[in-house]
Amino acid sequence: MKCSLTIAMFVAFMISVSSAFGSPTITITSPIGGETWGFGEIHNVTWTSQGVDRVSIYVFNDSIFGSGSTNYLDPAGTSLSVPASQGYFEWTIIQSWLPKPTAGNEDRYKIKIHDIDTPTSYTIMGVSPDYFSIRQVPEPATIGLLVMGLGLFVRRKH
Repeated sequence: MKCSLTIAMFVAFMISVSSAFGSPTITITSPIGGETWGFGEIHNVTWTSQGVDRVSIYVFNDSIFGSGSTNYLDPAGTSLSVPASQGYFEWTIIQSWLPKPTAGNEDRYKIKIHDIDTPTSYTIMGVSPDYFSIRQVPEPATIGLLVMGLGLFVRRKH
């Protein structure tokens, strides 16, 4: 009797806590689709979350099947454990670190963000709502300027 009462109280407490805080969520706010980002550029990947402590952030291209379709964002692995409350990760896009899409599929990237503290059978994940592009950014045009020397004479009054 005492054991069943304790279990019932625990279950009631868990239901009450779950209702009070809502279900854990991760929502990606950038990139959301349609953006064109370039190799070597720095962009913030941003999100909102609720009930999540730490996240891992990945880029993927669904034109690639199997291994190689997904990478974490940086070679150092700092994107593998980010405080969820931070709400952003400053990403320097390294071409050699990206999943390698087939020709013509450079516009099929998305971001995935996982809660790293949930068991794999119940993964809380946010995914970019639509595709964004990562491409080579053209070099800016250089404009040559010819500066001509101008003489300035000042006359002194005595």
